[in-house]
Amino acid sequence: MRSIVFALLSAFVLAAPAHAAPDSSQAEPREQLDGLIRFLAAKEYRHVGKVLYNPSLASPQTVVHDLVLPAGRCYVVAALAPATADLNLTVLAPNGRAIAHDVRRDAHPNVRFCTRYAGRHALRLQMARGSGGYYVAVFEGPAHVNPRVASFFDGREPRPEPQVKAAKIDRATRARYDALSRALVAEGYGTVGPIQGLDLGSARAREFKLNLRPDRCYVFAVLAGQGVNEANATILTDEDEEVAKGEASARDSIVRFCPPHEDEFSLRAQILKGRGAIFVAGFQRATDGARARKEPKAQVIAATSTESAPLEEAYAVRAANLTARGYVVLGSTSRGEIEQGERGRYGFELESGKCYAMLAVGGEGVASMRFQAEDEDGGLLDRDVESGRAAVVRFCPEATGKVYAVVHVTHGSGPVMVGAFAWPRGTRGPFGLAGVMYVRLAEMMQLLELEGYEPSLDFSPQRGTLDREGTKETHPVRLEGGRCYALVAVGDEHITDLGLELVKDGQVIVTDLSRNAFPSVRHCPTEGGELEFVVTAKRGRGDYFYQLFERAPE
Repeated sequence: MRSIVFALLSAFVLAAPAHAAPDSSQAEPREQLDGLIRFLAAKEYRHVGKVLYNPSLASPQTVVHDLVLPAGRCYVVAALAPATADLNLTVLAPNGRAIAHDVRRDAHPNVRFCTRYAGRHALRLQMARGSGGYYVAVFEGPAHVNPRVASFFDGREPRPEPQVKAAKIDRATRARYDALSRALVAEGYGTVGPIQGLDLGSARAREFKLNLRPDRCYVFAVLAGQGVNEANATILTDEDEEVAKGEASARDSIVRFCPPHEDEFSLRAQILKGRGAIFVAGFQRATDGARARKEPKAQVIAATSTESAPLEEAYAVRAANLTARGYVVLGSTSRGEIEQGERGRYGFELESGKCYAMLAVGGEGVASMRFQAEDEDGGLLDRDVESGRAAVVRFCPEATGKVYAVVHVTHGSGPVMVGAFAWPRGTRGPFGLAGVMYVRLAEMMQLLELEGYEPSLDFSPQRGTLDREGTKETHPVRLEGGRCYALVAVGDEHITDLGLELVKDGQVIVTDLSRNAFPSVRHCPTEGGELEFVVTAKRGRGDYFYQLFERAPE
């Protein structure tokens, strides 16, 4: 479905379209909204702009509303639909990445977020079940106040957020930390602050926001305290995608990362075996050739942490992303419990002549998995051999019958959820693309169309070949000032990880870190000029296709 984008009245105001007054079925959401405005006003969050009202949205439709916001401000966005509806809300930053979401099964999704970048943000609304009209309202408030909007809808006083106890480092863990610190100092690293100790109790994972610079390389350590037999460290994007894995020792885990550009990253600290305390530490050094810059010292690791998303939420977020791309849910979700080194096999009846996606997500105790789709004879259809707690495979089976999703937990253990999704729009498209390659491009076109992007008429889509893993191809591209661009590359079924970066004057200005075969990058230049983009076969080899999309500025 094409996006519904409403005009903006000011720099950060959603405008309500000119619809007739809502019918009586919307009385309850309207009354709820009036109460929410009063509730948030008491929490120092003021209502900004006009209320948006869309009279009709039915499952499984997805729409996007634009919202232009300044940087460095904090907001609450709430949507309210009839009680019989199930409405999901995702907020996308100007770079296209999701920065907030609410996919709980209810009719009143709401999110709180603070903007890192100025510009056009996208509010993506999906009707997961049911139908009806909805309202959207935006509120601005102070960064230090969390209004706990869920308590307004629950009608109960907000429960205190789960807190973890500070832990005092024991002698054995201190000795391992000191040894690691000496080794890293010898490599030119210095500490980024004091070590943080957390007694997680029954919890399995915590996440720390990171403040990273592209002219620095970092090492983060998660050390296992008393009672913990194995810890794990992972660097994540703001979309919960793994960009760097921990190097495991007997008990501890360290992860190395040199961010290619400024972005939102977090550190996930997990307990994989045992129960007790973990200790988090960080180190940094200047990258080779980096110029010294005098900047105020900033805290690299946040002093507070949040719980990792539970399994059901982590699965729902990824399932919502697939439906936003155009997929349709097939049947019910399968569940299982898998120990480290073991496999789970889940069957789905699928048809030939169609394309599908399968999704697997592990619980908080799963650090990494291998995921593949097999036909009834064990033939491989697609696989992801280097994923974290979540993975997606795509394929177009040649025969009707049973297809198996095989989950191999390689690090950690715990529950998993597995589901199948159908692509309803055929297996062939423009430019001679077919099968998985066509579906990958069509998915990206669907997401970009929702945000108002259109194929650029000044750039000819092309096809290329990467004849072996690790090879790169460089292509020129001219971008005009005052417009926003999205560059997309997709690989064929023989490529599982395709790299894409945009380069200006020999410097990488943006790169895709998602480790899949359909990367994309966004750029809104203020001045026109000649740039280059580099496509890399990071895993696999085969054909690739690239296309440029653009949209008018705010």
